Amino acid sequence: MTRTETAPARSGPKVAAALVALAVAAMFASSLLYRVDHPGMQKMVRAPQQSPAGMPGAGGAMGGGSGMDMEAVRGMIEQLQARVTADPGDVEALLQLAEIQRMRGDVESANRYLDAALEHAGDNPDALHELAGIYYELERNDKAQQALETVLAKNPGDGYARFNLGVLYRYR
Repeated sequence: MTRTETAPARSGPKVAAALVALAVAAMFASSLLYRVDHPGMQKMVRAPQQSPAGMPGAGGAMGGGSGMDMEAVRGMIEQLQARVTADPGDVEALLQLAEIQRMRGDVESANRYLDAALEHAGDNPDALHELAGIYYELERNDKAQQALETVLAKNPGDGYARFNLGVLYRYR
């Protein structure tokens, strides 16, 4: 008597592929049915961040922004300077002017605006955080340290101030 052996059927990969295809089809069908049942559903898109007139979009530097409208930037500087003239303690305007001057490369003007902002900021933690960041970028580490230590004196648990002060100490 002769024995003939046949190879076992290799249907495993075919079955797995069929199951995956069936699962994908089921997900597609359920998604389609859900959208039919909820016609008002829309994809939410984040609105683009508003930049001041003439400024580049998110995080661009003055020199590298495309579509830079220098007239609008000049107008914005004039408006900010008018705000500071009307209220020398307008810390927000002083910080914006300092940032613009820093981006333009006018470090002396940026430092003057920052010094005025620091004088008027008092113990406002948001203003002091901003000041510390700009001072750090301008390599005025003594002023950055002063601003961060003022924040920590008022709120010892301020994690951002602690972290930034640590970075300042580390990279001196």
